[in-house]
Amino acid sequence: MQSDSVQLVECSSSSHNRPPSPTDIRWPLSAKSAQMFKWHFLFLFLAFSVVLLCWVLYVNACDDFMFQFKNDSSENSSDDYAFPTKPVILMWTSVFGQNSLKLGPGCPFFDQCFFTYQRRALAHADAVVYHVPDIKWTSDERPDFPEQILMPANVRNVFLTQENPSALRDYHHAEKLRKAAPSFFHWTMTYLRSSDFLMPYGGFWISPEETLRLGFSDKIMRGAVWFVSNCRTESKRELAVDALSKHMLINIGGKCAKTEQGKRLCPRNATSCDHVFSAHYFFIAAENDICKDYVTEKYWDRYHLPSVPIVMRKHIYEGIVPNNSFIAMDQFESPKAMADHLNFLMDNPDEYLKYFEWRAQNWSIAPWNHRDFLMAQCALCERLLRNRNQSSLTKPITLNAVEWFERNSKCEGDKFANQWANGK
Repeated sequence: MQSDSVQLVECSSSSHNRPPSPTDIRWPLSAKSAQMFKWHFLFLFLAFSVVLLCWVLYVNACDDFMFQFKNDSSENSSDDYAFPTKPVILMWTSVFGQNSLKLGPGCPFFDQCFFTYQRRALAHADAVVYHVPDIKWTSDERPDFPEQILMPANVRNVFLTQENPSALRDYHHAEKLRKAAPSFFHWTMTYLRSSDFLMPYGGFWISPEETLRLGFSDKIMRGAVWFVSNCRTESKRELAVDALSKHMLINIGGKCAKTEQGKRLCPRNATSCDHVFSAHYFFIAAENDICKDYVTEKYWDRYHLPSVPIVMRKHIYEGIVPNNSFIAMDQFESPKAMADHLNFLMDNPDEYLKYFEWRAQNWSIAPWNHRDFLMAQCALCERLLRNRNQSSLTKPITLNAVEWFERNSKCEGDKFANQWANGK
């Protein structure tokens, strides 16, 4: 029988007298160990890839935003920092002391323009926006505007206000700007529908396919309610309301309340006074001046409530709010004639409810990104993008923004109130 062969391995003399160490032995990996090693390697590779991707995204983001985090005390030029290649919108002023105006995610061009309040961005700005009430003035009555030599050649200066002309005069800005900056601004951003960029107080109405009719609460107070803090106005609304109150009940609250009961209508610590408006058949929504397209929060903050707004001039609201959703003083020849009609409505619910029928006609507030109503700063971004895509850009045309604003606002002052209040 042939015996199994045995292969002998000769050991060197240096290792002949010692036991074998782990390095002398080749340890085979089990299948389980090999599988674990494979998964560990895959995990490390994926982790490294994620970290690398995040770093690349971070560096790209810094290219657009690095200058925003630059230390204001640094003496280095802003040119040392990366500025965005997208259009830059610089807010030269705050808005009533707040840096609140910005591009929001509702804007279709949210990530296509760079919006900043940092003045170091001036040399890179495509548009510079000035909120008129926040413009600072030097001791020699010059506006705090940037030096012309520091501004890009085709930059657009934007005139921004939501105040009416008489309110701007109260700020003492209108006359000073008229003289100091007769040809400084290029574009306008106001509540006027003829503005380059429309910036109304609330929105405008559209008719979408679906909407729900709002319910109405039972009235517990006859007459109208008026919350008012400005007791002496350009429109003399206080004169018109006083004349109307001689023929019907009007509860006045706020700083201009004439009774202790009126002062308690809506306490300062109240979170909302909507219930007070809802309890009345009507509420006064008269503005401090009668100007084209000037419809403020006096309407927009309460349009949804089950109460009918009373305004001064019908033509101001036509084309902005639904027809028959308000009652205008100038629809009646006198305060008494109007009071007779309002008292009739309160005594005849079916007639009163006709002023709410528009809600059953599928009216709704247009969203901010509606094709006809991009919020003003979003529309500004769109215009700048369009300009950049043009092969050649003509030199910006300037205008006297104050004169344009006053001319197009067509404010009527107190003429209507004086005539109407004296009607029989």
